[in-house]
Amino acid sequence: YEKLVDSDDLAAIKEAEKLLETTSLPPVPMMLGKETQRNTGIGITHIHHFFTTREHLFVALLINKIKVVKDSGIRVMLMFALTSSLPYTSRMRRFRADRKGGGPLSGTLYVSSLITPPHVLRTFERNAKTIGESLVNPVSKLRGQVVSTQSANCLPNIPENSVDYIFTDPPFGHNFDYSELNFFWEAFLSVFTSQTSEAIVSTSQKKGVEEYRHLMEACLQEYYRVLKPGHWITVEFSNTKAAVWNAIQTALERCGFVVANVASLDKKQHSFKAVMTPTAVKQDLIITAYKPNGGLEERFEQEAETEEGVWDFVRTHLKYLPVTKHQGALLQFVPERDSRILFDQMVAYYVRKGYPVPISSQEFQIGLTQRFIERDGMYFLPDQVAEYDRKKMTSGGMTETVEMFVKDEASMTQWLRQLLKQKQQTFADINPQFMQQLGGWDKNEAQLDLRELLNQNFLCYDGKGPVPEQIHAYLSSNWKDKCVFDLVIDFGTSQSPKSTRPLTTYLCPSRPGHQALRNNF
Repeated sequence: YEKLVDSDDLAAIKEAEKLLETTSLPPVPMMLGKETQRNTGIGITHIHHFFTTREHLFVALLINKIKVVKDSGIRVMLMFALTSSLPYTSRMRRFRADRKGGGPLSGTLYVSSLITPPHVLRTFERNAKTIGESLVNPVSKLRGQVVSTQSANCLPNIPENSVDYIFTDPPFGHNFDYSELNFFWEAFLSVFTSQTSEAIVSTSQKKGVEEYRHLMEACLQEYYRVLKPGHWITVEFSNTKAAVWNAIQTALERCGFVVANVASLDKKQHSFKAVMTPTAVKQDLIITAYKPNGGLEERFEQEAETEEGVWDFVRTHLKYLPVTKHQGALLQFVPERDSRILFDQMVAYYVRKGYPVPISSQEFQIGLTQRFIERDGMYFLPDQVAEYDRKKMTSGGMTETVEMFVKDEASMTQWLRQLLKQKQQTFADINPQFMQQLGGWDKNEAQLDLRELLNQNFLCYDGKGPVPEQIHAYLSSNWKDKCVFDLVIDFGTSQSPKSTRPLTTYLCPSRPGHQALRNNF
């Protein structure tokens, strides 16, 4: 239904403005920060500016009604119903042509150019009904659940060695401005996040990667304290920055955890940014680590300065590692079972405990071959080998793995070339694999981001402007019958800008710019 604004509409707005003189939201100014302050340019300097006149009045009246409810339990639940409605009752409720109604864009305080007028009371009543129905059958106190909202760097109510398993989805460095986004709700509750201890990479908070690592380490130390020996922690993480990824892994190891596995998780349901942005991360990485059991710790005190202590650690560590990894019906190489990764883990354990490493890398490689069984470049315990051989026989074989051990910029560049020769992949496809390879990176080598490596070693064309001469010459000779989209070609070490001997072709998803390429060929 469409209509032009008439005199009745204007009168209703004026009436609402008059009522706001006596009943309105408190004028809470937006906090300092990138996420909140970028709205200043469009006139949003206070929380109530997120609402139109009518919605502002409705929300203010509802808050006043909720405040006079005598039962504190019901009052809290009603406030919960209201605050959870706020994005859908504000100017952030954008118009969506693909579905009935509309909704906010998650992960940002975004006001669309075309908003959908919400019905505040109806939205509030719907939320209240849902919450009420969920509380009809209260959870039994005998089951022992504890729900807590607090900083993870201080968990005084949880005893040491009492938790069986920890799953954590920590702040992803600089992906989101968490406290700034929460401010929209916190302003109505008058309870605000303390940004001092917020684990984030933020220019507005003057926090870099090192500050982020220290804050995350404080939380992981508490996780280590409360987790039972021999038990597991799973860390879900997503970031394209190698430095941020390295900060998380370093913090885990410094706290005493031993990383056993790094795998990618495709969540299938992607965010708007992940769907629309070719370079956005579409998969999270899952770090699986364990707290060494008491038996190893006690034995290590006796054996630390002997070679037997080394093999006791390796033997225990191999028990925790996955025997196989799968990619569909094919088996994948398990990098954590690589001899060089095993050596790094052993050295890290000794350094963390404050003991000198009793053997050299060469002696370790020889001893590893003598004491453990090798299959496809991986080392196993005797009982694990039988399982690996059985699964290999019943699988579709091994994936085409890049056998190269990545430890610095040169080997990483070569790894990228081999990877792209096997299969054309997007940035989002490559990034999770790239992050996993950083586990073996030389500690003395500065880590580069994937974008830096691609920009420095690969020729990129995004479908805009003239096609580079190298791509034009190559496609004219080799791809006459193909409809080519966005393309990246690696010209190896050739110094000539007109070289036509590419080593790798890298095809991205099609974009509107594909027509320009089609016209050129």
